[in-house]
Amino acid sequence: MNDFFKLILSMSLSGSIVALILFAVRPLIKERLSKAWQYYVWLVVILRLLIPYSPEVSLVGNVFDRLDTVVAEQAASSAQTAAAAEAIENAVEQVPGHKTDEQTISRQPEERVFNYFDYIGFVWILGVFLVFAVKVLQYRSFIYCVRTGSNIVKNEEMSDLFRQVEDGLGIKKGVPLYQSRLIKSPMLIGLIKPVVVIPESFLGLDSLNYVFKHELIHYKRFDIWYKWLVQLAVCIHWFNPLVHIMSRRINSLCEFSCDEAVSGGLDATGKKEYCSTIISAVSLGNTCRDNIISVTLCEEKQNLKERLGAILKYGKKSRGIVILSGILIVALCCTAIFLGAVSTGVYREKPLKESTVGSIPDGSPAYPSGEKEDITKIVMIDPGHGGNDAGLVYNDPNDGNNIEINEKEQNLKTALLLRDMLEESGVNVQLTRQEDNKVTLEDRMESAKASNASLFVSIHLNGSSDRTKKGTLTMYNSSDNAPVYGITGQKAAQLLQAGIADKLGTEDAGVTAMSESLKYDKLEMPAVIVELAFMTNTADRERVMAEGFELEAAKALHEGIISVLNGM
Repeated sequence: MNDFFKLILSMSLSGSIVALILFAVRPLIKERLSKAWQYYVWLVVILRLLIPYSPEVSLVGNVFDRLDTVVAEQAASSAQTAAAAEAIENAVEQVPGHKTDEQTISRQPEERVFNYFDYIGFVWILGVFLVFAVKVLQYRSFIYCVRTGSNIVKNEEMSDLFRQVEDGLGIKKGVPLYQSRLIKSPMLIGLIKPVVVIPESFLGLDSLNYVFKHELIHYKRFDIWYKWLVQLAVCIHWFNPLVHIMSRRINSLCEFSCDEAVSGGLDATGKKEYCSTIISAVSLGNTCRDNIISVTLCEEKQNLKERLGAILKYGKKSRGIVILSGILIVALCCTAIFLGAVSTGVYREKPLKESTVGSIPDGSPAYPSGEKEDITKIVMIDPGHGGNDAGLVYNDPNDGNNIEINEKEQNLKTALLLRDMLEESGVNVQLTRQEDNKVTLEDRMESAKASNASLFVSIHLNGSSDRTKKGTLTMYNSSDNAPVYGITGQKAAQLLQAGIADKLGTEDAGVTAMSESLKYDKLEMPAVIVELAFMTNTADRERVMAEGFELEAAKALHEGIISVLNGM
């Protein structure tokens, strides 16, 4: 929900910027460009609001990435920093084959820690359903109202005129024509099977010719489908006032552009007659409350002056205006694409700085020196334990020989998934072990030094004799070699910790410095130990045992590591 709502917000921001551009240029294009162009150009905004496409580098995507980093830093700096020494040491150097005693563990109630985005996300989805439900109910009520007193038109003269207009517009499939005693203005209703409905008594045949042409042009242009698309955007972005303003503007332009199409072949007298027909329709209004999914000759009265003026002034646009219209639409599409949205890949990748990706030059020293841009960004992932060092083990309480969680295996699964995600993001990544084998702490540190790693991340599960302790804890080494690596161990831990607990549904146990007994503290590059959860706590253990935990942990670590690399 967190990431998805951020995606919606980013799409809403992009769409709003494009909409503001259109509103800003409205005075310049109002009299110069065709109403049809002004009507259909809003499709660019609608598609930007509905399609989560974004180029690899986008303006809005970068804004949200920077926001994530700022929020992560603030959240991490205010997190808890206290952790028991026993919990710290147990996390790294567990006794091989150690097993928790299920009988001494008291069951903790299932909990989840939400941040503000979780709450807002649920409010948003609730709003989507409510707005959609209201619109559907309004639509059904409106259709029922119109159909209650409707009957197929039996007047042959009227039917013949309707078919003549159909033929003139090239409409092959006949559109049903109805009369209703409950409406006073003509309209086109229905999405799947559209029908034209006219009042039982409405003007003469001369006026009906304009009415039929108006409604059938709506039918031919699929204006009802366009309106449904607009309403879908309104439902999804109900919280955005600009989207509601846009919806009203599109409704008006729908009628303006249709008027333009009708009056295109009329002389001055014909235009005046058409204007008179519109005035008559507007003066009558409707008995049934007008609906969002109908197109009617009688639109908002406040637009009448602008509408009639546009009809009387309409003239064919010059070739230069047509070319300009094409250039503007291409420019607007490029702007919408460039604005983009939050990245939406499988792993929700963030763009890396150019210095993040590279390979180790031959003959490089074990510890690079000089400015930080000379450092190749290599991430060393360390799956804790391995071989005969099982780390924490949890046995089935009903069958002591059945191991349900084995920390060394859990760490390795998460590390392998994380490696694949980082490589897909273009990160140079290495592992201290890729299979179930014993690797000493000295060998792990030597691997990090030999590879010139810029960041060392060790993955573990936690444990404590205090069964109430729970949550995700990140420890950092005391390396303060920021001029070389661009970031301290503490800063790296804060960026990593900020989003992991939220994504895993664990409690945020904060960040803390490694104890002197942990040899990783001697590494010069930023090094962190991420304790994903306490296996000795019932609630945390159930999360670890849940299907897909390794994938979620890898996703959270991936996002945090990208933030660290971008902060270097």
